[in-house]
Amino acid sequence: MSCTCAASLCLCPVRFTTAGEMGRLSSIVDRARDVATRVGQRPWRVSHVHVRWTGTRRGDGVEEVVTEREILPRPQIADLGGVTRTLSDAQVEENGTVLITGISAAYSEDQILCRPGTGKPLPPNEAIYYEAQLLDGVRRRLVPIGGAAPGFSPSAGWTVTVTVAAGARPRDGRNR
Repeated sequence: MSCTCAASLCLCPVRFTTAGEMGRLSSIVDRARDVATRVGQRPWRVSHVHVRWTGTRRGDGVEEVVTEREILPRPQIADLGGVTRTLSDAQVEENGTVLITGISAAYSEDQILCRPGTGKPLPPNEAIYYEAQLLDGVRRRLVPIGGAAPGFSPSAGWTVTVTVAAGARPRDGRNR
């Protein structure tokens, strides 16, 4: 789509970006993000993890990892200041929200919201979530907040607000 301005110097208040321009812009920004990762400015490894339980619904039976795909280039995880820790009898539980920013514009909205790209819901015994892992190996299960739309900018990429969920995998990545 282009503007309708007939002047040689476009004076339209909105400049439309074609899909091809957005793709080129996204690849340039992604290369810059990769530099930030290489110099240690993005220490969190962020992945989409697709899991399936052996039973007929989520939480029923044994959880198994179907796929794990790292989001590249690495997005930025805002500080964990919004996460609180509560000590229970058996462990420390974390609750709260985290902002993930700078996710490549190459990803679709379905991928950002952890939805299957088929347009159909996941089977009742499957789930997709974000997993954030710091260099020390500690993993956190993060899920998009229901009803919250992700932010998008062709130059800045996607921004999504996630909440810390129970059930993070151990440091070695084994199934729970």
